[in-house]
Amino acid sequence: MCQVPKDTLVFIDEAYLDFADDPAKATCLPLVKRYQNVAVLRTFSKAYGLANVRVGFAVMPVALAAILQKIRLPYNLNTLAQVAAVAALRDQDFVREAAAKNAVERAKWEDFFDQQGVKYFKSQANFIYFTVKNADELSQALLEKGFQVRHHLQPDWLRLTIGPAEDTTVMQALVADWLKQQA
Repeated sequence: MCQVPKDTLVFIDEAYLDFADDPAKATCLPLVKRYQNVAVLRTFSKAYGLANVRVGFAVMPVALAAILQKIRLPYNLNTLAQVAAVAALRDQDFVREAAAKNAVERAKWEDFFDQQGVKYFKSQANFIYFTVKNADELSQALLEKGFQVRHHLQPDWLRLTIGPAEDTTVMQALVADWLKQQA
C-alpha cells in the first residue's frame, strides 16, 4: 500500500475470509484505518449461503464512501435482499458451522491429493485448485457423473468446489479411478 499512489483506489476482496483458518489474522480491515484509498469488500454469497441474492458490503473511509455514494446506482439492493442479509448476519452459528464443515472436507481433499501425488495449492477458501494431465477429460468424466468443476482457467488445472461429505466420498472415488486409468 505504501507504493500505491494515493489517488488509486484499492479494493480488497474478502469473499472467502470466513473459510480461513484464522479470519482475524487474514483480514485487511486494519488497512482501512491507515489508508484513505482502501476498501475491503465482503459478500454473503459464500459462507452465508446467499449466492443468488447478490448482496455484500464494503468497509472504507467515510470520505471514500461519500464519493462512491454519488456514483452508485439507485435502488441497487432490494428489500428482500436486505432482509436476507440482516437474517444472515444474525445467524453466525450457521457461518461457523459452514466454515467448520468446509475445513473438514478441504482437509480430506488435501490428504487425498497428497496420497494420489496430485499437485494442488493449499486453500483457505471453499475450493481447491489442482492439476492433472488431461484435466479437461477428468472434468468431462466428473460432469457425466453429475459433478461440475471449473476448467480452462489454466492448461491442465481444475478448480474443485468443496461440497458435503457425501460428495467428497463419491468424487474422490471417481478421481482415483480416473487417475488409475491414466497411469
